[in-house]
Amino acid sequence: MPRYKSLQNVLTDITPCLMKASSCFTGILVFIIDLNVVIASQLRLNSSKPSDDYSGNINVKGTPNLISNEVAWNYLWTELRITTTACGKPYEKDSFRYNDIRKVKPCKTTDSEVLWCTVRPQILIRDAELVTEYIIEAYKNGHGWFVKDVAGYWESPYDLQKPTNTHLIEIDHVVPLYNAWISGACNWDSETKSNFGNDIENLLAVSDISNQIKGEWGPPDYVPILYACPFAKIWINTKKRYRLHIFEMEFQALRDILVMYCGVKLPWPVTPTH
Repeated sequence: MPRYKSLQNVLTDITPCLMKASSCFTGILVFIIDLNVVIASQLRLNSSKPSDDYSGNINVKGTPNLISNEVAWNYLWTELRITTTACGKPYEKDSFRYNDIRKVKPCKTTDSEVLWCTVRPQILIRDAELVTEYIIEAYKNGHGWFVKDVAGYWESPYDLQKPTNTHLIEIDHVVPLYNAWISGACNWDSETKSNFGNDIENLLAVSDISNQIKGEWGPPDYVPILYACPFAKIWINTKKRYRLHIFEMEFQALRDILVMYCGVKLPWPVTPTH
């Protein structure tokens, strides 16, 4: 089922399905979810047009560090290599070791203890509007207590949902693991894969529904309209940092996002290298 980026796309694709409702129940359910997201997106866009300094940020407490429009544009044109060939090796998702216990970091200091987090609670804490409780594991790692979970308030940047239960929050790899795999990660060593799988600069706390809609998709098949500009900047910066390839339609979609949603003015002074 395609990811919808406009109301017209939704209605165009769903009309034949509605005429045969009995044979496409699953498609109708996905349509209802996507329609809600698209309508919310259109309402937000109508009240917030891009300007010269538009960053695309919405009200979340913390997000990955965003590169500037100029840096994003130059990375896209001069640093990222376009390829037409995807890695054909069998996909090994587990090799990225997401939430790896070896990647624990101190995430909270109390008067008497240091609390340690794997990457999921790290992102939950960073992206929370407010953390109200740290839920501690029943064991230590030799340095301090582990944080098993947190309670608080969040706003999902992809769809503006406000989950208050972490069971309704998923941690999204902005550049999905599968996209990284076919873009060059298939040839990495195990440590680089683990670094990527737990890289907080490529992770966001989002609603479970929006993450399931996104799946392993990315530009041009999926773009969160409410978060288009920072999404593209995180995507570009991640691919540059890990020297991952991009595909032609991916390049075109990212270029258009920088112009339409980040406010990049053309022509930008840059010399393409691909």
